[in-house]
Amino acid sequence: MPTDFYVKTGTPASHAAGSSASMRAEFTAIETAMAKLAGYTGNGSKFLRVNAAGTAYEALSVADALAALAPSSAALATALTDTTGTGVFVRTQAPTLTSAVLVTPALGTPASGVLTNCTGTAAGLTAGNVTTNANLTGGVTSVGNAATVVTNANLTGHITSVGNAAVLGSFSLAQLNTAVNDADVLSSGGALGTPSSGNLANCTFPTLNQNTTGSSASCTGNTATATTATTATNTGGKTTIASATTPDIFATSVGTIIDYTGTATCTGFVAAPQAGATKRLICAGACLFTAGANLLIEGITSGTTITLAANAIVDVTAITTTQFKMTYSVSGSFTATGTGFTVNPTTTALYKVENGKVDLHFQPLVFTGTSNATTFTITGLPAVVQPVGGSSKILPVMNGLNNSANVYVLAHLTGGSGTIELSNGINNGSPVAWTASGTKVFCTSDLSYLVMAT
Repeated sequence: MPTDFYVKTGTPASHAAGSSASMRAEFTAIETAMAKLAGYTGNGSKFLRVNAAGTAYEALSVADALAALAPSSAALATALTDTTGTGVFVRTQAPTLTSAVLVTPALGTPASGVLTNCTGTAAGLTAGNVTTNANLTGGVTSVGNAATVVTNANLTGHITSVGNAAVLGSFSLAQLNTAVNDADVLSSGGALGTPSSGNLANCTFPTLNQNTTGSSASCTGNTATATTATTATNTGGKTTIASATTPDIFATSVGTIIDYTGTATCTGFVAAPQAGATKRLICAGACLFTAGANLLIEGITSGTTITLAANAIVDVTAITTTQFKMTYSVSGSFTATGTGFTVNPTTTALYKVENGKVDLHFQPLVFTGTSNATTFTITGLPAVVQPVGGSSKILPVMNGLNNSANVYVLAHLTGGSGTIELSNGINNGSPVAWTASGTKVFCTSDLSYLVMAT
């Protein structure tokens, strides 16, 4: 009988001789029929299914068989006979239930939940916030752990918390003043009185007015770090500021007295907070200032640079916020050495420089010795006493001796040289040379001159 697998040909006929070709054709048809069946090897525990073309059997795993079925909840509901309820089937992990009715379930400990529409008693629950708009005429008692009681009710009785009710809602100051009739309520502008203690770590402090009384003798805390209010001319301790072209000496963090360091040439200052602000600089070493339109230096012309020595006192006053007046003074000493002698004499010279005026005083007043040169110089002058701006000075001084003869001595000072050249007079506008033998003496008094050219 013909099937989808095999249709016999009837060749060879019964009791008839068969040819080799016809028999091979019949065997091929049988082989083709057998190929339409799934083999045993590798297909254990699988299901058989007619393929989509309807031409052969194929083997399917359980997963492939279920995927091929693509069952829905509705299809399963038709197949199952002992279900209850309606809707889709529920799995055990994280299901979403809509309008489900659970009869005496053991819920365990749910991660979350909203019981807004639940009824029944909750004797074993801990109460959270209690909100009421009730008209309560008796006492309200919280025996549980209500953390917050919020009410718009008319409460004519007392509220008692036996549990943990920590907050009774919010009330305005006016409401408290109306509700509390047997105590003083601190209101805006009220007098604090004298508290027995308190912690003001997180408080802010406005400027105290003159009506504040009492003392701070018992004040504890950060009294050691109290600071003085900063004004335009900070009155705090000495502040170190490095020299610069325009140093910021009027910063609010800088004190009135400044330790001025470095050798940068100053030509002005960063703007002052107001006219009239003052600062005092004490030079730590040689410091340089150049006079100009915005830095007026007493006794120094504009464009001239002066070099001050260590411990020089420099006072700066803001004429405007950007123009400054500077005065200065410095004193000190140096070793003055006479040259042009067989043995060069030395003496200590004291000096004071104030706003461009120099006063020199030699101790002792006499340079004397045996001459061995036609020149006579005094060396060792520091920059602070030398003429500035390329100027030179010729000063009449005291009498002297040239090879035991009395002479009138003139002193020549040239800026930048560090020396005083002495001559025993002028002849036709030229200094007269000394004799390179005999006794040579210079008797001096105090020398005073201006560092600027006159």
